[in-house]
Amino acid sequence: MTPYDSTIDTLKHRELVVYYIHLIIDELMTRAELHDLSKLSPEEKPLFDEFTPKLKATPYGSPEYHENVARLGEALKHHYAVNRHHVEHFPDGVKGMNLVDLIEMICDWKASTYRQQGGNLLRSIDLNTDRLQHSDQLVTIFENTAKEILERNPQ
Repeated sequence: MTPYDSTIDTLKHRELVVYYIHLIIDELMTRAELHDLSKLSPEEKPLFDEFTPKLKATPYGSPEYHENVARLGEALKHHYAVNRHHVEHFPDGVKGMNLVDLIEMICDWKASTYRQQGGNLLRSIDLNTDRLQHSDQLVTIFENTAKEILERNPQ
């Protein structure tokens, strides 16, 4: 009897892993192309035109920042309804999200730090933990991603 050679099984397994990683990459590419296009819609743009400068001028997470976010009203409600990278899109919050949603969300948070006074991704993660009811495990994954990938590669 010939001894078992794992080469073929390993190569077949690798092919499947590559295939599934490419499915995720394709979905991420689609998300990248479509990200926040709704902000240019008539339902959102007028209020974002009015409040984005005010949000930029206030520290993220401050009471004034939250007041301005609340004043976005129907525009923000529409934005959450059509953009699944926001936990507010789902009735059960983060529990309704998938990994692609979470990746888009943390990339959105990182990009947002460049337009905020004193923007800092790790601080954003910390401030959003309670508000969005993220588990300790998810927070740690976000922090690891921030430290190992996003903060290491600034724009």
